[in-house]
Amino acid sequence: MIIDSFAHVLPKDFAKELHTTWPSPELASVFQLDYFWDLNKRTKVLDSLNIDVQVVTLARPDIWLRAPPKLAKEFAVKANDAVAETASKSRGRLVGVGTIPIVYQGAVDEVKRCVEELGLKGIQLFTHSNGQPIDSVGYTEIFEYANNRGVPIWLHPQTWPHHVWSNQYALDRVLGWLFETSLAMCRLVLGGILDRFPNLKIVTHHLGAMMPFTDIRLEGFFRTMTMYPYAEARQLSAPPAQLLRRFYADTVVLSSSHHAFLCGLEFFGSDRVLFATDYPFGPEEGTWWARHVISTIKGAPIDDEVRRKVLGENARRLLGIA
Repeated sequence: MIIDSFAHVLPKDFAKELHTTWPSPELASVFQLDYFWDLNKRTKVLDSLNIDVQVVTLARPDIWLRAPPKLAKEFAVKANDAVAETASKSRGRLVGVGTIPIVYQGAVDEVKRCVEELGLKGIQLFTHSNGQPIDSVGYTEIFEYANNRGVPIWLHPQTWPHHVWSNQYALDRVLGWLFETSLAMCRLVLGGILDRFPNLKIVTHHLGAMMPFTDIRLEGFFRTMTMYPYAEARQLSAPPAQLLRRFYADTVVLSSSHHAFLCGLEFFGSDRVLFATDYPFGPEEGTWWARHVISTIKGAPIDDEVRRKVLGENARRLLGIA
């Protein structure tokens, strides 16, 4: 079984309603891109790529930037209903994941509804909530529920204007999203969240972003934190580099060679790397990146057992698919 563990969907009716209430260029840009919501087209693409099951999360995190909590709360319900409906119509080809766009008071109730009533397999969180870090107090109830119930969390990067020119040339996505993911992962480690909730299962986009390349740099700074008076050192159960290996990581690394994939595979281990395509983003209606990822995995110098784990077995186990 081949499972695409991190892909996206944007149900059309939901997008239109949100755009009427909270208009944004992000939403306006996708109304004519029917492959974001057309199930027939998506099924044909999955068949052409030999993908059996695809995990879908709500696309376009930037549509929530600066949205007030009241609006986010109202439309989170509508978004999750729409994703659940899309998955139910797919005849088993799609597995839905709910989204909490902004961490508002009582957001854990929507997480519970997604899992216990809608039958969604997990929850998607963004790397920050309108500028508030992912280890802030507002997330605690969600992490506690996910930890106790074994609910996986999909972690998606969210843009933030570090500079007024950050989004020029789409570099906020090309580079900024990798930074945002890495920043969130480090905050979850250094902020003690992984120690406090040892059963958390968090799937990171883009193969753990920068962390397979910078774990020893983080380790060195952690061990010399007293040199930086503005920093805070916290007692952890293990070295940061070791705790980072508790994350899951998808294969959307999008490098021109297989070396980056092998680096992530070595860092996280063969049991925690999940095949994913980021469909339908990328050129050629989302198929170009997907084909690239598949080619990278199939051409990588790994044994067939590891390849089988990456392509589907790890995700099947994480999702509880029989």
